[in-house]
Amino acid sequence: MDFAQDPGTFVSYLAKIGRDSNHAKTNFLSYIDHWKLLAERSYGQLVTIEHLPDERGYSGTILGKAFTIEIIPIAVETEGRVEAIVTVPALSGGKTEVGRFRINRDGDLADADAQNGGNYDNLMSIKIYMGVLRKVLESSVQVDHSS
Repeated sequence: MDFAQDPGTFVSYLAKIGRDSNHAKTNFLSYIDHWKLLAERSYGQLVTIEHLPDERGYSGTILGKAFTIEIIPIAVETEGRVEAIVTVPALSGGKTEVGRFRINRDGDLADADAQNGGNYDNLMSIKIYMGVLRKVLESSVQVDHSS
């Protein structure tokens, strides 16, 4: 941890991170119309997708298997992004994380995730959507054996 922060510059750092992460959130949440269209036209109603309350991300199902994509702000050096955490329900009643990725202020995959997604192209929305759906389908439901 860095405890030698300059209080004067921290305010501007925090403001920039806030602006960037708000742009990332807005751009990521704007994928909903495209994803709904894909669910209806391309996937024959095998997929559903909706916004979570309070713009926290998405909830949906694929082949009846439920999942959520919750987003939280995160700072990466001097840039604000959102981290998307993909979960499925656990048999114990909680949630099990099956994956996570980061979105930059432009709504594109960031960091190492960008290498898998081919960043900055017109297929970003569908690449993210298909990646999440595949990960959800391939995930096993976790069983709590401690009871």
